[in-house]
Amino acid sequence: MKVLILGLGNTHLSDDGVGVHIARRLKTLLGNSDISIEDSDLSGAGLLQIIGGYDCVFLIDAIETMDGVPGHIYRFNLSDEAVLQDPPPAAHVDFGEFSNGSTAHLLMPKDVILYAVETKDRVTFSKGCTPEVRESITRVTELVLDELQRELFTGRRLQ
Repeated sequence: MKVLILGLGNTHLSDDGVGVHIARRLKTLLGNSDISIEDSDLSGAGLLQIIGGYDCVFLIDAIETMDGVPGHIYRFNLSDEAVLQDPPPAAHVDFGEFSNGSTAHLLMPKDVILYAVETKDRVTFSKGCTPEVRESITRVTELVLDELQRELFTGRRLQ
């Protein structure tokens, strides 16, 4: 199974870079594995060029909800039609590109899992995340590693 972990964001804009920070930590931990780990500041249709050809993709991004608590972690399966009907406000993922109403869905991996971290500040020029978001980096890293282990070693389908 071809697996990609893709951290999204801009590391120069405080919490916006949380996905990139997590992907880089996973790359250090997983080293020379068969899992591809990348980071990008692309969004929308640009992501489809990166994720095409993979069986399973983990997207890691920032999110900003109305009443969200900074550092809160969300998990969405983008293969779930209910998620596409009421999409979460992730920073770099254009959910219209993931819907069956677009021809782009033909490039989609079978499983696309989005981990998103609620942000506090996505506009301040800073190479580091706020303390609340920084605390979530280790937890998301653990969640992705656990899910990878379950999927790759048990063959259990992601949900």
